[in-house]
Amino acid sequence: MEKEFKIGLVGPSRIGKTTLISSILDSSQDLLRGEKANITFNDSATKSKISEFRNERAGFLSVGEFNPGGLSSTQNKFIYSLKMNSTDSDEAKIVISFLDFPGGWIKNDVEKWEKECQPFLSESHILMLPIDATVIMEANTNKTKALVPGLLSISEVTEIASEWAKSRAQMFSDDKALLLLLPVKCESYFNDNGGLKDKSAELQSKVRKLYGGLIEVVSGEFKDCIENLEVIYSPIDTYGCVEVCDTMWSDNNFEAEYKLRTPNKLNQKGADTMLLAISKLIVNLASEKQSSIVEEYSKKASEDKGFFGNIWLALSGERKRRKENLKIESDALDKYKEIFKTIAVLSEKNFNPRVEKIGI
Repeated sequence: MEKEFKIGLVGPSRIGKTTLISSILDSSQDLLRGEKANITFNDSATKSKISEFRNERAGFLSVGEFNPGGLSSTQNKFIYSLKMNSTDSDEAKIVISFLDFPGGWIKNDVEKWEKECQPFLSESHILMLPIDATVIMEANTNKTKALVPGLLSISEVTEIASEWAKSRAQMFSDDKALLLLLPVKCESYFNDNGGLKDKSAELQSKVRKLYGGLIEVVSGEFKDCIENLEVIYSPIDTYGCVEVCDTMWSDNNFEAEYKLRTPNKLNQKGADTMLLAISKLIVNLASEKQSSIVEEYSKKASEDKGFFGNIWLALSGERKRRKENLKIESDALDKYKEIFKTIAVLSEKNFNPRVEKIGI
């Protein structure tokens, strides 16, 4: 028995969407240490994909060189499937599905995007927007600054975010929705994880300026249920052991060269925000949904249809069927209570100091 929560990832090609999924698994090891809960792969395809990425990453780190452009990019639509379950039982689990797709589809293959990605996105409780911090922070001239919106596909991402918000607000207006702004490759702009400079305020200011229109569009779609929308800004050190040392700009293209810090050991920071935010939303949504289902079956099981109506319910077996359904749903709720109990531990943890909830 399982429940699924869908999460959309939207950004340009090579932005690091696969890296974010791997980071969620990495951060879960620390967050869940000593707890009765696991987060792991839900299918062999996801395990294979993440393992391939981690092997490529380990290869770069082992030789002391790092080239993010050398990591494989997504060539086809792929749904990463992770599961959260209690260590005491695998009977009930919460499946977290992430849609990844070639970033080029946003600009170059709109029809394929609409057919293969948009339906999933419309059902997603969370929209994650990975943002390349190096593109934003290393643009120091008017010419390079003018390239930033195009390199980050801000116009296209805004359009997709608008469609997501419209679907959530119209079809799922009673559900909570979460928009996550996730600047990645932030190692060179914070001094709390081995970096020498603190440009965190500058990064936040620039991200809010660039994505202010997107936030306004999304919140506008939620105007009649704005209390159900939350926007969170959370910068991430994708690797934690790299530093920008040079940049190369050309027409509609940007490349950064990195050097590895000593020791060249993975030291991510900020990725825990994703898992904590997901946990908070899961506890909120899943508990409400399950309780409402049981309440509905309970009412139907004891419904008074009047003398003749009650006779029909008894003779037709409908009353018995309704009571059986109530027992099934109640048993399911009991099994999920253990998962909710352990996930609740995560949901009660505080975000790291880098995180900001953006007012809307």
